[in-house]
Amino acid sequence: MEEQMKKRLLERLPTGEKSAIRESELLRRWELQDGRQLRSIIHSLRTSGDELILSSSRGYFKAESVEEATRFIHRMDSMATATREAANSARAFLRERQAELSGQLSFFL
Repeated sequence: MEEQMKKRLLERLPTGEKSAIRESELLRRWELQDGRQLRSIIHSLRTSGDELILSSSRGYFKAESVEEATRFIHRMDSMATATREAANSARAFLRERQAELSGQLSFFL
């Protein structure tokens, strides 16, 4: 089923950011209730390397230009950096307060 959905998505996903489709519209068109399933399929397509599936505030789309791909890569790198910084900050917070907290949290460190 997932392979069929991947194929369908690739066939129907527009090319270029100006034609992007929002997640809510993709869910409506496919009569899906859960965005997690759609995001999982998009992740699988992205990591397979067969097609360059991008996203922006406008929605999902296939790459039309190097510039679109470059903006996407920069945005993803920035999000990864911010996520890593937040995780590191949380670890530091827990380390500093470990004596105050229950030993149940120590496995996160």
